[in-house]
Amino acid sequence: MSKDLCLSSINSVFKKRKHICSSIAVEHKCDINDALVQLMNNEELSDIVFVVDGESVKAHRVILAVRSEYFRALLFGGLKESRQHEIYLKDIDKSTFKLLLKYIYTGTLDSDEVQMSIFDLIYFSDVYCLTKLHQSLIEYIKENLSEEFVLKAYEVAKYYNVKDLQSACFDYIQKFASEVIASECFYETPLNIIIEVLQNDSFFLPEGKIYKAFLRYLQFNKFSREDTKTLIRQVIRFPLLSLDQIVEYLHMDGLFNAEECRKIVEEKCDYYSNYRYVCQKDVNYVTNNENFTVLKGEPVSQIDIASAKILIQDNGFRKKRQASETVFEFSLGKRFLVNHIKTLAYIQPLKREVKKPNSSYEFRETKFSVKQMSLSSIERGHDFKYSYEIYVSPDDKRWTKVTKSLALSYLWQFIYFPPEIVKFLRIVVKDVEDSLVHAMFHLLHLQCFYSTQKFEFDKQMNLIPYFNIAAAPKIPTFYPGVLAEEYYCVASSRTSKEFYTLYSSHKLFEEEEDQETSHNYFLFVLCQDCLIDTIVITLYDKDIREYDFKVECGLHENELQVVDERLNQRSKQVICFQPMVVRFIKIQGTNIHKVDSNEFAILNLEVFKKL
Repeated sequence: MSKDLCLSSINSVFKKRKHICSSIAVEHKCDINDALVQLMNNEELSDIVFVVDGESVKAHRVILAVRSEYFRALLFGGLKESRQHEIYLKDIDKSTFKLLLKYIYTGTLDSDEVQMSIFDLIYFSDVYCLTKLHQSLIEYIKENLSEEFVLKAYEVAKYYNVKDLQSACFDYIQKFASEVIASECFYETPLNIIIEVLQNDSFFLPEGKIYKAFLRYLQFNKFSREDTKTLIRQVIRFPLLSLDQIVEYLHMDGLFNAEECRKIVEEKCDYYSNYRYVCQKDVNYVTNNENFTVLKGEPVSQIDIASAKILIQDNGFRKKRQASETVFEFSLGKRFLVNHIKTLAYIQPLKREVKKPNSSYEFRETKFSVKQMSLSSIERGHDFKYSYEIYVSPDDKRWTKVTKSLALSYLWQFIYFPPEIVKFLRIVVKDVEDSLVHAMFHLLHLQCFYSTQKFEFDKQMNLIPYFNIAAAPKIPTFYPGVLAEEYYCVASSRTSKEFYTLYSSHKLFEEEEDQETSHNYFLFVLCQDCLIDTIVITLYDKDIREYDFKVECGLHENELQVVDERLNQRSKQVICFQPMVVRFIKIQGTNIHKVDSNEFAILNLEVFKKL
């Protein structure tokens, strides 16, 4: 048997075998790493020389180009450097450049090497498009921030204009403000950085404490008395000082004379204070705040945050409610920056008119007989709707209305508004379904945030959401009403069969006996008026069915405009239209093809404005 034939027969055996183990048979990655290390600064094989601080550093064009888009453009992009054998680098020192080359060739840097030049590495890793290294270095600093280190990190991040590191450093400074101003690093930081930090509204400390720290800083750095007074006036917010502090700190320290202190007191009386506040992104200021208190609307059960009775008086023409019994007030304990509030409420009927609840948002003036209900009875067959207003205040004196619910609402309410400084919060229940005469309003959830979701407002203060404003939040299991899965959907027919859908389904054609209680459409109501241009509908597509349907939108339930009609569709439907202000979205199935079914089903809904 020849040698070639023998090898052929052996190979055929291996091809026919089923491989039980899928692991790699040969792995010599370390040899490749060792070879790349040997290539670094190799004079014999190199084809490009960088001159840094007068020293020649040899490298290889193809390796640099593969690892960095910057070097790919520099060495192979048709620039004059692509035709040069030597390239002079003036903005970087040789030790930092060699560390960057080491990372390019090996993908590693030692901790000691990183600490030696970390800020230069952060800047030049961004310049040279070494994205993974840049992010790793930023994460390294974030994980190792301390009060002795953070101001220096912030200074360098500003100098190199590294935005994400600036943000991380300032978040740390806000969180540990007392420790930062007590550190030795505080007195060694440049004046412009200190002023920027202390002037920021979110640097939240008592103004007297900020004054003392800044005065010590100025004295430590030997500023003249006049310069000290000028800088104190520039940074310190005198209206936030008490009268005793103005006398003790400003006058008794000898910095300001009696006449100057008198003028400061007059300014304090006439000037609306520019408050400082806490800003923690996407953190619930209610549950993460031991100082949160209920000022009005004491809870009557363990699941309540607050509760109050709603008593409806009928004067023959329209119903009036006692405002004192439908107002909730809360204190957050200190001032926070807020742009997003979430609430979840349930209305427990105590006395109501005997009639079937109507989903319409029009107030009706009909009269019915009433029946009395006990305080403990809770109807689980219907979620009663209500309208409300939310007010916020930094000081319990000046109140700002951040939202007004013109439509009756229920379940979760997600409200967005321009950022406000908030210490006090007021919720006013304005109206409820007209079947109710006497009820108990239970506020089950209250959350206050500074949200980082992307949104803005038009001139009429309509919300412009660049995210899904119809995202369905979870209803807690202790919720005493209907555990509705359709969330913002206020008119749809739920059937026991439709367990697979998020928003359930509706029948295309109602049976005669069901016409009074069902709707042959979906009606979604958003929590506030939104300027949108895109609706994404996911249709049930677990079989071969196809749908005909139409979508209507508008600000009022009885004034909806058709934005799209589609035939023979399935799966995800992206509906785009000219931007319009929307509160109501009506989706109506008109026909179903290929299956014998009378039910139009939706799996998901997304509503937003494209960027």
